[in-house]
Amino acid sequence: MADMYGAVRSNVFKVKDAEKFRAWFAESCVFGDEIELWEDEANLFAFGGYEAYPSAYPRRLAPEPEADSETPEWELAAFAGAIRRHLAKGETFQVVSGGHEKLRYVGAQVLIVPPKGKPIFLSLYSDADDLMKRIKEAAA
Repeated sequence: MADMYGAVRSNVFKVKDAEKFRAWFAESCVFGDEIELWEDEANLFAFGGYEAYPSAYPRRLAPEPEADSETPEWELAAFAGAIRRHLAKGETFQVVSGGHEKLRYVGAQVLIVPPKGKPIFLSLYSDADDLMKRIKEAAA
């Protein structure tokens, strides 16, 4: 068995306070060792990089509501709420991750945090046969 490996990339977004956002990202957004935060002269931010076990949300966990919980919704809600608090007015945040394990298992995640409303999270982790089945069903 091999490890999953892929990439993570966010859109470019503007934040209310660049200094506070940088500090929060460094402390709270533990994606992995290879994820970099990029900033330009206009205080526009983005992040990304290559990563083992790529994810559209950080690996840092919020307090778990139930010890036997296996779903990431509570982590997503915490991350989406925190990122929304940093976004400048009207900004939408998006991050995409994708990877594979020797192309036997392919996965992708998308997280969209709009200025208002519920965040959107899409996840597809599947083996090749299941992925082809889903594609054929969607095309029918």
